[in-house]
Amino acid sequence: MMYWLSHGLVAAIFLRAGVGKLLGREDFYWQLRALAVVHRRLVPLVSYAVPSSELSAGLLILLPGVESKFAEFLAAAMLAVFTAYALWITITGRKVKCFCFGHDDGAIGQPTVLRNSLLLCAVAFAGLLPANRLSASNILLSLVDGFTTSLLFVGAFQIAAMRKELSGR
Repeated sequence: MMYWLSHGLVAAIFLRAGVGKLLGREDFYWQLRALAVVHRRLVPLVSYAVPSSELSAGLLILLPGVESKFAEFLAAAMLAVFTAYALWITITGRKVKCFCFGHDDGAIGQPTVLRNSLLLCAVAFAGLLPANRLSASNILLSLVDGFTTSLLFVGAFQIAAMRKELSGR
């Protein structure tokens, strides 16, 4: 049950981020362009590659076996890059908006680093759990629990970011 719950959580986060970036692709494109993290000519490619990779990881994580191990590695690699970037932004004191889910999620800061670090732990935990055989209804229930947990998880960080922004800190 923990296998499916942890995989449901991670999959939901990546699916939500990928879909959000594709739906808000223009905002994501201009954010990439403004940050100048990648060469200007690569921005169109990266603006599709990042959400496509997130969607692929999210979908593949739901498949037990070889595909989910590859997806867990892909998710961990992306999270490591995103976390290192957020840490760099936080340490240097820059004011950069987070487009983690395709729209302005507030400024990148300590909550972003903490959220991504916790997600890295969730990916590692999911990778350590052996795949177990459950009935189809139990798998579905566990995945729904994972998706619900992910909504609560992301919502809590968005509320914290809004609270921080409203207090003016």
